[in-house]
Amino acid sequence: MASNQAFVFPAPRENPAPAFPPELAQRELPPTTLCAGFVVDPEGHVRQAKLLQDPGCAPPEAQPQLGAAVVEAVSSWRFDPAVLCVYPDATTRDRDWNGVGCAGAVAEARPVAVTLGWAFTFEVREGRAQVVATRNRAR
Repeated sequence: MASNQAFVFPAPRENPAPAFPPELAQRELPPTTLCAGFVVDPEGHVRQAKLLQDPGCAPPEAQPQLGAAVVEAVSSWRFDPAVLCVYPDATTRDRDWNGVGCAGAVAEARPVAVTLGWAFTFEVREGRAQVVATRNRAR
């Protein structure tokens, strides 16, 4: 980025974790993490959701029902889009940038596409099924 630019990460709206497949929720399942990558487009919609083979993530083919639940869930997610803030100059940026969003004397606030990664850990312990979703990293 140029010295007169700042970047605002996309902010998730109310995005529910994937549904736990009912047939898997009735038996014990050790913590199983699946990872997904997707593009958040300039309108805040998820595009190109897919499972990833990242370190610490189960291979997508190991749990096809969980993988399908992940892709279905993230495909419906919405975000406030990422924004590239362009200030008239570096001094203005340093003075006006608040770290949250474009603020002050912004010459341009341009929504941009960004690729994100998310991790989903599925677990059944003592008959209780749970899914924990965490942002993995920008890709």
